[in-house]
Amino acid sequence: MKTSKTLTATAVLSFFATLGHADITNMGALSGDYVISNPGFETVMPIWTRFDSNNDGTPDSVKFHFDIYKVGTLTKLFSTPDKTINLSICTSGIMNEDKNIDFKRISNVLVLSVKEYVLCATSSKEVNAGYVYAVNLSAANKTPWFKTFSQELNGTGILPDMNNNGTGELLVVTTKSKSVIQGQFDGKDVTATTYIYDGETGISLATPKSYIVDR
Repeated sequence: MKTSKTLTATAVLSFFATLGHADITNMGALSGDYVISNPGFETVMPIWTRFDSNNDGTPDSVKFHFDIYKVGTLTKLFSTPDKTINLSICTSGIMNEDKNIDFKRISNVLVLSVKEYVLCATSSKEVNAGYVYAVNLSAANKTPWFKTFSQELNGTGILPDMNNNGTGELLVVTTKSKSVIQGQFDGKDVTATTYIYDGETGISLATPKSYIVDR
């Protein structure tokens, strides 16, 4: 079993080394006993595929899915359905781009959350955005649920089962940051908005609310 664990860790770390400007905060959920029909553990690999639909040299969308393998092997059990994500594009080109990536497990559901930051070149425009992709990995062909956010995605967390369906819930927090004008804050409060979703279906379980967290 030592060999299997070593192969799993090497594969995952090698993949993320290709992502460049990406900060991965939690990779523990990428290996576990997810698939009911497969005895033992699985290795889950996240796959991003970029597209440049108008051939201008800048990707404008990306497809995402998970590939699931028997742990410590290259035997792929299945892939989850693709989700196309439109990227925030700078008209003057991208000067800096960073991703903060996190994975969490809720029962047999694997959740990817991504916080994206883009700094446009000549306009110095800053873009904060985020998205969540979640899917049940207990069997093939499960339908993922997906959410996008136009504000900074500040974090995610797992909550107890609120609707008694046997699956925990996902808490998502987005933050409206202070903007800076000529080196000074604009004087506006920083607000955090909380969203609570059913971990299995992505259905909202509470009305999103915004709270002042910094003045």
